[in-house]
Amino acid sequence: MDELRDFILDGIRNVPSMSLDVFRRSILPQVVSPTQIDEIATRLQGSGSLQRDGRWTLFPIDPCTETNENRCFKSLETIAAVVVEEAKSLLKRNPTAIMQTRPTQVALSEGCDGKFISDGHYVLCELKGARLVKDEFITPSGNLCPYGRKAALACDRAEIEEYKLKDTWEDENDVGNVLLTVQRLAKADDYDFQNNKKILGNAAQMMYADPCRRFMFGMTIANTTTRLWYFSRAMVLVSEPFNFISDHRLLIHYIVSMSFGSTEDLGYDLSITRVAIPLPGDPDPYRIQYDYVIDGETYRTVECLSSFRASGIISRATRVWTVRKLGDWKKQEYALKDFWIPLDSRTESEIQQDIFKRIEEKDPDAKKNPTLYKQYFMDIKACEVVTCTDEKADAIADLLDPYRLYDRVYTGRKHVRVLFSDVGTPLGKVQNQTQLFTGLLHAYRGLKYLHLASYVHRDMSSGNILLCSGKGKVSDLEYAKVFHSEGPKSDPKTGTPIFMAVEVQCKRYLFRPMPTADNAARASRLDSVDRSNPFSNQQSVPVTPFLHNFYHDAESLWWIGVHSLFTTEPSRVERDEDARRKQRGHFNTLFPHSAEGSVVRLNFLREPVDADIIRCLPGEFWPVVTVLDIIRDALVAAYVSAEAQKDFPKYDHFAKLFEKASLFEQALDKAVALAVNDIRPFELEDRSMHEGAEDKVEWTLDRLKEENYADYDPPEGDTDNSGEHATPKGTEMKKPIDEVDKAESSNEEPLSKRPRQDA
Repeated sequence: MDELRDFILDGIRNVPSMSLDVFRRSILPQVVSPTQIDEIATRLQGSGSLQRDGRWTLFPIDPCTETNENRCFKSLETIAAVVVEEAKSLLKRNPTAIMQTRPTQVALSEGCDGKFISDGHYVLCELKGARLVKDEFITPSGNLCPYGRKAALACDRAEIEEYKLKDTWEDENDVGNVLLTVQRLAKADDYDFQNNKKILGNAAQMMYADPCRRFMFGMTIANTTTRLWYFSRAMVLVSEPFNFISDHRLLIHYIVSMSFGSTEDLGYDLSITRVAIPLPGDPDPYRIQYDYVIDGETYRTVECLSSFRASGIISRATRVWTVRKLGDWKKQEYALKDFWIPLDSRTESEIQQDIFKRIEEKDPDAKKNPTLYKQYFMDIKACEVVTCTDEKADAIADLLDPYRLYDRVYTGRKHVRVLFSDVGTPLGKVQNQTQLFTGLLHAYRGLKYLHLASYVHRDMSSGNILLCSGKGKVSDLEYAKVFHSEGPKSDPKTGTPIFMAVEVQCKRYLFRPMPTADNAARASRLDSVDRSNPFSNQQSVPVTPFLHNFYHDAESLWWIGVHSLFTTEPSRVERDEDARRKQRGHFNTLFPHSAEGSVVRLNFLREPVDADIIRCLPGEFWPVVTVLDIIRDALVAAYVSAEAQKDFPKYDHFAKLFEKASLFEQALDKAVALAVNDIRPFELEDRSMHEGAEDKVEWTLDRLKEENYADYDPPEGDTDNSGEHATPKGTEMKKPIDEVDKAESSNEEPLSKRPRQDA
């Protein structure tokens, strides 16, 4: 599982290190005062748990001199217990969670690879396991699901800890920089790094496997060096190190915070309830589902449609479910989307309402008959920002103002739920060409209305076009924005790499006419060159900011169509293996999973379709290929025409492709007529690179895997890949949140670097 941990580290890049004072005041649950900490310490000294010099009695020597890690750190459980006993009488309340050290205990979860082992943890006193229901219509009782056997559950662990006896990090206690970079975390001989790697991996998988978790805490100890961790969808934070043996007040504060914080304080979402429904005909296994509250109503999940975007810690954590309203005996199904967006972002409903308003302002017919345009967009039944009892927890606070001058801008996020009236099938899962090209045709019509509203979608993909009762609908408007031709800076790169327009991948305009100059102008320029200052007389050419425009969205539709031909084949035709091998090869060159794209991809768009590429595809597809080449030609002509305009890019420059009865629309209509429907998926060479992780998630207790995600501790003599610590420069390098999110701006599985998750 080291590969997956490395993948997580690669995605985080750096972890802001906060002062312990800020971490205590802004991150930890606020349940105890400094005066009360002093009182608890005094009582512990009186009972003999703390020595007069402030050292814990159970740690007379440092862990690095011990030989048995489990036995050594078992004393932490005893220390936590005595701290809690003193705090109970002082705070006059019972604890919410109890600290345990169970380095060999397996904790199960509902998700894929659903097994966890941590050296220590805080387990909730009121367990979060699934509540029993008699059937899919009944509200849950207070009884816990028996889970077929007595088992520890990952959902009950509010916090996780990792320990090492040794710590060889030089200058360990000299952390003066604001950021702990991944390179610094990854020193080869650093045992603390092994803890960091494990806790990041475990936190990522636990938050992925548990929809009820908003954020969580952690602690790592290497010898005496201790750090506190905070994991959320907006950021990962780590405290400056302290010595848990001699700095006893800090450890006491942490123990009390974890033990007495409310379940909301500890990161749980109380608006979601985990339920267990007995499987028909078998009283023992249960299917785990979730009750979500939105707009005052409870909806129970039926099926997980997509969850892979929840696999990263810092992400939008998008989960999409098929749900039914609790108590609805008609079993009407809806789609529920649960995700996190930047605090200053509009919700999908707000964006859609603005689009519809603009359409009706410009088109009187659309105002009279809204069905004309609304049929091409998902119907939003409800949309709300999730709130919590604790105002501080309503949105992950934006805490990093002093830490914004480096590699990444960290902003807070708000939790949003959207309920759609229809449950659609993404075009990427449609195995019928007529339906697929019908979906593309309808999506194009949706883009025409977006163009009318001056909106660019910026994330057109086969996952964001849904087929609902035979009608293609544009979805996922969260990245849509008004096209502003006078933008002061270039747009960040957003979208799915394999469907992204080539200009967006290059972040420059590729179809602009080359500037011309006559010989007289060249001679004049030559005469102006001076040895002392060769550039003094040259005029600077203003750089035009690169903007995602309407044609880029249309090009994505074309790439979706081309992609569908390379990933399918006729069902009843035996093909030459050489042709199939060539099809795989061309697929890999045309659809590299990189946001930078490729020259082959650019040439494939610019030039008429290559005969060699045509021959690698099944002959039955050639008529549709010809139609797609006509679309390509029209698209390139539109680019050339638009980019030749004075003061490009302006809104008016993008009318050509969206004219009434445009060639683009006619060609898609023709593709529908020529479609081949008796097709099957084409077997690509590396299956693991093209299978959606969400298809591998099993939300049933009878299918839990026995492999552990993060249970391997390498021997303390082992080393990992070394890396040099790069001190951050003090120059400002802010990035817009959209660019921070570019790796997650899609409903398609991020294929590159993604390890396989088998069911």
